[in-house]
Amino acid sequence: MLLHASDCFEEFLLKLYKSVVTDDWDKIDNFNGYPKANNNTIKEILKLSHEKFEDTGQVNLVWLNKGFSINDDLEDWFIGIPDNLYTLKPAYQDPKRSVEEFFNEDDYDERKKIQKDM
Repeated sequence: MLLHASDCFEEFLLKLYKSVVTDDWDKIDNFNGYPKANNNTIKEILKLSHEKFEDTGQVNLVWLNKGFSINDDLEDWFIGIPDNLYTLKPAYQDPKRSVEEFFNEDDYDERKKIQKDM
């Protein structure tokens, strides 16, 4: 489903990460490593991705930079999440930064559209 609902490999990989890493996706500040899967699972993900996107260079390059690490102790289709895989954003954010994020142009235009439709 994730693969077929994606227009490019980067979008698919992002959706895959979001679905397996954590429910607190929006709270992640940065990644310190990669999720883990066994060799069979990784090969199948790459095979299906190549069939969908056909641009093997794109798939391979993105996978090398953002894909999963290999851990053959895992069963097929199980994903290992290391304890230190990601760092969460601080509980307190600088209010100036938060206001800037909240009132960026895209959000403002979207709110205006919703108000107009009402």
